[in-house]
Amino acid sequence: MLYGASDMAFVGGSLIERGGHNPLEPAAWGIPVFSGPHVFNFETIYQRLLDDSGVKLVADADELSSHLVQLISDDNERQTLGDRALAVVNKNRGALDKVVDGIVERI
Repeated sequence: MLYGASDMAFVGGSLIERGGHNPLEPAAWGIPVFSGPHVFNFETIYQRLLDDSGVKLVADADELSSHLVQLISDDNERQTLGDRALAVVNKNRGALDKVVDGIVERI
C-alpha cells in the first residue's frame, strides 16, 4: 500500500548480491520503478520490464539519486515511466491461468 502513496519506487535488495525484491508490486501502482543490478530472484519479471522500458536499473546509490532528482522535476517522464511499468503488469495479468489451462489441456 505504501507504493500507492509514492511517486517513484526503488526496489530494495538489488544494490547488493541479494537478488532484489518483486518489482511488480510498485509497477502495479503505475509509478516509475528503479532497481540495482542484482535482480536474479525475479530475473524473468525484470527482463519483461526491461524489454518494455518499465524499469530502470542503476549501478549504485549515486546513479539512483541522480535519476530520482531528475524525475522529481519532470512530471511527464515520471508518468511515462509509470505507465510503461503498469503496461507490463497489465500485459501479463492472467499468466498463471494460462499456464494452468495449458497443463490441463495436456492431461
